[in-house]
This record gives sequence, C-alpha cells and structure tokens, in this order.
Amino acid sequence: MDVKVEIKSEPAEEVVVAAQPEADWFVDVSPKGVLGRNATGTSWVFRGTYKNQQVAIKRVGIDELKTKEEVFIISQVEHKNVVKLLHVEENNLFKFFMLELCAASLQGFFDQDYTGHMPTDVEVLCQLSSGLDYIHSKGFIYRKVKPENMLISLTTPVVMKWAEFGLNQMSDSSTESSSSESLCWMSPEVLSSGDGTSADSKESDIFSAGCVYFYYFTRAHPFGKKSVVKKNVMEGNPISAESIKLNFFNVLIVDVIIF
Repeated sequence: MDVKVEIKSEPAEEVVVAAQPEADWFVDVSPKGVLGRNATGTSWVFRGTYKNQQVAIKRVGIDELKTKEEVFIISQVEHKNVVKLLHVEENNLFKFFMLELCAASLQGFFDQDYTGHMPTDVEVLCQLSSGLDYIHSKGFIYRKVKPENMLISLTTPVVMKWAEFGLNQMSDSSTESSSSESLCWMSPEVLSSGDGTSADSKESDIFSAGCVYFYYFTRAHPFGKKSVVKKNVMEGNPISAESIKLNFFNVLIVDVIIF
C-alpha cells in the first residue's frame, strides 16, 4: 500500500551569521601533518601555522597536564640554541604548544635523512653546549638528552637548537625513538635508578651530551654497540674510546679553545 506524506513548508527564518575573528593558527592533524608522538600516544606533534608562519604544534591532553609546571618551564627559557615557544592555546580537551619548526634532528643527520647545510663541527658542539649550559643556568635539568632532541634550524645560517623540555619530536623529519635507543644515552646513575628519572642531574645531562658528541665526531658510541652500551656504561667501560687516536681529540680541543 502506498503511503503519501505531505510536507508543509514553514516560513523561512532569517539567519544571522555573527562575524568571527580570523583564526591566527592552524594545526594539521592529518597523517601527513604528524611529526611525532610519545610512546603512549597521549602527546602528538603536528605541522601547523601560527600567524602565517610554519610551526610545530604539540598537542597534549588537558588530563595529562596535571600541573602547570611544563607551561611554566618553557615560558622561562629564551636562548638562540633552544627552540622558541611562540604561543599556547587550549580548549576543553587539549593544550597546544606552538613552537619554532626545525628542519631535522641530529638523529636525522646521522641517518642521512637530512642532507642540508650544517654548522662546522666545532660550532655544532659549541652551540649545543651553550644551549645546555643556559638551561642549567636557569636551574633546570634537561633529562632527555639524545640526538632526536638536538635540532637543526630552518634558518640561514643554520643553528643547532635543543628541543623544549619534554617537547621532543618537533622537527620536520623526526621519528619516534624506542626506549632502547633512549637508554643508549643515559648516565650510569640514571640507568641504575630504575625509573630512569629520579637520579637525573646536570651531571647526567653532561654525561649524555658527551656520548652524543663522541658519536657525532666518530660515528661510534663510546660504550660500544647498542646491545652492550648499558652494560658497559654501568661498568664504566668506554670500549670505543680506546680505539680513537688521542691526536683527534687534541686537535678538537684546540679548535674549541680558539673558537
């Protein structure tokens, strides 16, 4: 049986559209826009724009920010060798950190994913050391010293920069590192602490930076291959250092002093 339905048209109501201010930032949450994320997936970093400038935007769930400590810390640092925080926004679900976008990480340089310009070898060491010293001078500990968090700027000339505290994977070619890779750069006191954080100190930052610097100049970890690094660090056995001629480091030290 056919059923006929009669639809009565109602008088059209006038629709008023309120003027909205033009948004000055945009985050690209598409697969192509993803720069990185943490291991648990609670924090993501995307490509984005802020005031027509290309930026990296870290999105963190409001529930993950139990305190305002992270916001406070990154608002306290401003140095040419530390990635700059440009702006912070939030809604009911997330807080968005808009940060300076970099070309790549030092790990990307090691992996030859990045083949662009670089400062001289001595400048790389001096710039990263200057940034870390500044962080320490502000009373902070970096804690996550590894090549993925040492970034290469998009500027000319190229400048080495530390990713913000806890705001890693902010480069244009960053990839998430596994926990085993992070262990390769930890100091013995951090490795022996169990949770990997309670023993953090300025000295542990310096130990980790030294390992990365050694790798930068030699492409070898001072404590050997990944499978034996933790054991050798705990035993104080820098096996790779024994194979490096002292002349190399004598020349390097002279260059650093002159620089």
